[in-house]
Amino acid sequence: MGFFAFFGSLMIGGIIGVLFERWGITRNGILPSVIIALGAVILLFMIRVMFRLSFGSPGLDAIIGASAALVLIPVGNLRLGRRRGRGADRGFPWAAGARLAVLAQGVGAAMVDASAGGSDGDRRPRALGRSGALMAELFAYTDGACSGNPGPGGWGALLIAREGDRVVKERDLKGGEAETTNNRMELLAAISALESLTRPSAITIVTDSAYVKNGVTQWIHGWKRNGWKTSAKKPVKNVDLWQRLDAAQARHDVTWEWVKGHAGHPENERADELARAGMAPFKPG
Repeated sequence: MGFFAFFGSLMIGGIIGVLFERWGITRNGILPSVIIALGAVILLFMIRVMFRLSFGSPGLDAIIGASAALVLIPVGNLRLGRRRGRGADRGFPWAAGARLAVLAQGVGAAMVDASAGGSDGDRRPRALGRSGALMAELFAYTDGACSGNPGPGGWGALLIAREGDRVVKERDLKGGEAETTNNRMELLAAISALESLTRPSAITIVTDSAYVKNGVTQWIHGWKRNGWKTSAKKPVKNVDLWQRLDAAQARHDVTWEWVKGHAGHPENERADELARAGMAPFKPG
């Protein structure tokens, strides 16, 4: 019974958990974990009926099945954290359970991708509509500019929704400040792109700032553990924007990518133009 409850609940919970994530029903992992537990209970009763097996009373079956599944409830780590560049919580006591749970969601994702037409190994999140049809993939190309550093600056974000190679929707965002730095403008571009989304979304943010990319995917975890201080115990620069970015990305499924700036990348060049346009009203003369 333990074998069926354990691995059966993984499969059921993994597949349904992935579907719920992609439909946008849940983003924090709690509901998929509960579904895993319910899946174990359902699976046990199915086994009893199909194979005419008896492991005890129905109530005992339910309790044991749910308990087996709830051992794998590392909710913060269930969200395919390593795929998103955020990593797992190293302090979580059920590390082995977390790995198995992530494995289950990986299997579930592969089965969901296969049923929707397959995935060729692309790690970028693909959204599913409530009807099960593939939705457009969402990208944000962000850039910042500054004249003087510090000095007048601007930020720009180009949001694009694509279905394959076809662009189905675009949106331009830009802004600026009279006295700022390039790093602040790079951060504000990413923040503005995320804050412009009206509902939880899967989005790929493409930036030419290693400061933003490395900060949000690597350094920020240590800063938060240290109370927003660096490893040298000094206050994090631009902490107001880092905290704002951390809050903005928390409600979304964000994949971060870096591209080299001013290297002929069409969307990056357009984001640069937006940033310079946002800076223009603040430049003297």
